Amino acid sequence: MFRMGEPEVEAVRKVLMSHQLFRIGGELQEVNNFERELREKMGVNHCLCLASGTGALIASLAALGVGPGDEVIVPGYTFIATAIAALAVGAIPVVAEINETMTLDMDDVERKITPNTKCVIPVHIQGFPCDVERLMQLKEKYGFYVVEDACQADGGSFHGKRLGTIGDCGAYSFNYFKIISAGEGGAMVTNDIDLYQRAIIYHDCGSAFWTYETPITAPLYTGTNMRVSEVTGAILRVQLTRLDGILADLRRVKRAITEAVADLPMLRVNPSNDLDGDCGVCLPFIFDDAVTAEKFEKLGFELYATSGTASMLNRNMIATNFTYRIHEDKEPNVISLLESGKINYVISTSETGRKPALDSVKIRRKSVERSIACLTSVDTANALVKCIAMDKTVDDLEMVDITKI
Repeated sequence: MFRMGEPEVEAVRKVLMSHQLFRIGGELQEVNNFERELREKMGVNHCLCLASGTGALIASLAALGVGPGDEVIVPGYTFIATAIAALAVGAIPVVAEINETMTLDMDDVERKITPNTKCVIPVHIQGFPCDVERLMQLKEKYGFYVVEDACQADGGSFHGKRLGTIGDCGAYSFNYFKIISAGEGGAMVTNDIDLYQRAIIYHDCGSAFWTYETPITAPLYTGTNMRVSEVTGAILRVQLTRLDGILADLRRVKRAITEAVADLPMLRVNPSNDLDGDCGVCLPFIFDDAVTAEKFEKLGFELYATSGTASMLNRNMIATNFTYRIHEDKEPNVISLLESGKINYVISTSETGRKPALDSVKIRRKSVERSIACLTSVDTANALVKCIAMDKTVDDLEMVDITKI
């Protein structure tokens, strides 16, 4: 989800006009304030803002002392960064199966535990809460660390506790594709001050030269640079105020779709470890066999649009492929798409006239040449959608010769 507006623009302007973009020592203290506000929001003692969610995972593992020879259990369904984080500290990622919740299968996690297991990273993929209660029971039994990957679950919860705050450490992501965003960014949270300080040291190899909000008393060790600027902090402070509204919208849409398909026997919605804590980002359907699943996947239409329209549709959870404008002379291009045979309908609602040089005129001309239905107003497009929803074919309708009306 990606919402951005004038409040973010004004927040960035203030930072730029302050001439203090470095997070240390400035008057605005945007990063420090964001860390404070996020930890209060999540109900956790310590928060460190980093350059990415991947960095938050790596810093967490480094703070825990995970390293060469250690095994880190990760789920088979996750973004590659989860396993990369283990590799980055020299550890060995061990893949465990998932179950129908799309999250870690705890029975398989237990099967994969060895004397070398140092950490398990449960991933709250697509905002689905992992069964961290069962995982924490395994942690108690076997003595490994838990680093929650909540990079796709900002603001989600499990039995009333915020995702990312239940294990030893948690990681959030704020890149372009996440629930709240600054383009890039991440955060590590923990209730352990020693882990927090070690994460500070790892994420900032210059931490010995300046003072953070909490004075560092942990022994120094070799780190890297994952700091963020005041610009990132300023954007994230505004984004955090949007979090509850974004989650409410996501959950409302997911509930509506779930209720709409409840009586369809062929569709089974995936079970959840906590429906109330689910972020509502995604709604998977489960089928009894691959053939049915593949048929379902092919239903509907694949959408293509130029940059502005594609961005707007994707922001509103309508998956849309990007294509270049005709005059940009790059591929994939609108004209080459029309010539490919992939396109059944075109919606072109230009209000700038009918000059032959305009892209909209060229699109309409090419559509006519290829016998592709071209809709030139939103009203016509809405009428088409209603016709498609009628579940009728041309054979069911009477053809009317409009020249004789």
